[in-house]
Amino acid sequence: MRWIAIFLLLVFGITGFWLVAEKNQALVVLLMPPHRFELSANLSLIILIVTFLIFYFLLRVVGVLLNIPSQFKKRQAEKKLQKFNTIFSKSVEYFLQALYEESFLEVGKAIKLGHQKELMLNFSAFLAAKIKNIKLRDKFRKEAKDCFPEGSSLSRYLEAKFDLSDGRQQSVIDSLSTGDRLTDKESNILQLIFAAEMSLKNYKRATEILDILEKRGGLDSFLDQDARLLAIESELNVLKDNPIAIKKYWSNLKKTEKLKLSVVTLMLTFLIELKEYVLAKSIIEKFLDTTWNDSVLSFYSEACQFDLKSGLEKAESWLVKRPQNPNLMRVLGGLCIDSKIWGKANSYLKGSLELSKSPEVFWELARLYEATSRPDEAVKFYKNGFAISLKITNSDKI
Repeated sequence: MRWIAIFLLLVFGITGFWLVAEKNQALVVLLMPPHRFELSANLSLIILIVTFLIFYFLLRVVGVLLNIPSQFKKRQAEKKLQKFNTIFSKSVEYFLQALYEESFLEVGKAIKLGHQKELMLNFSAFLAAKIKNIKLRDKFRKEAKDCFPEGSSLSRYLEAKFDLSDGRQQSVIDSLSTGDRLTDKESNILQLIFAAEMSLKNYKRATEILDILEKRGGLDSFLDQDARLLAIESELNVLKDNPIAIKKYWSNLKKTEKLKLSVVTLMLTFLIELKEYVLAKSIIEKFLDTTWNDSVLSFYSEACQFDLKSGLEKAESWLVKRPQNPNLMRVLGGLCIDSKIWGKANSYLKGSLELSKSPEVFWELARLYEATSRPDEAVKFYKNGFAISLKITNSDKI
């Protein structure tokens, strides 16, 4: 379409010029003493147009000739970039297949091409770490620092990751904690700081980071649980000789933490050791009312030492909902022994024994027979309990 338009314009232009030229009888006089030249105006116009076209054409030819080196360089750069992209793609493909040595070799070729040098040096250091070549890793790290002293966010992240793997946790914290507030930092940065804080046993600081990550979602629940448990344990160890402070600490815990089995079990262990039975009993009852767990129940007998009556009533209310739970029946039997209700104790323990022959129920029966002056039967049940715990089929061997 474009060429058709040009052709039509050319035809109309020549036709128009021809019509005008027929009526134009003017002359152009050129004086170059002692010579005088006379040319028709039409011929002069044609000469002028032709001269302009020749000059324009020559300028274009000169421009093309001058542009040949830059075009050649551009073409070479395009080929080089295409080659780089092919090699780098291959390296990434090997990396995704966990073929780290092959990926490392390919990225070495990519570095020589000079594109994305900072990225390539950092990727090389990362791959060297993957193949456990620390010497090469440090070589590429140094080269990246020398070439790019300011460093990108990727460089800083990888440096921190390498420092963490080398055991320089404080260096990780110092380098990544500067600048923005923790809440403004990216999640991958926070995870590195968290790992460093955990290694240094700064559990309180670690849980602060976990709170931020938890709000963003996608947090590993096992990571969360372990960190919080370690933080709670470290703080409880500090408060170990201060029962009042431990009670206050428990009351200040989040509701979600109070419902976690690991946290409750840890807290009960501390409270029983400190003989803080009232709080231990309250924690057990609140937990078991919402979430049943036999390991938490195992603390109940000891926690009820100074309040056997209410403890017995509470355990019996649980039994209504769980009539076939052997552990609950065993705990009830133990509470009845402590309350000197021998008949009920015997009934509960025999019922538990029918459902599950655990060492604990045999030992509770032995305790019952001791309390009711039947030492021979008590010895027999103690031996049976030990036989089960030691996986001995014949208790006479004990």
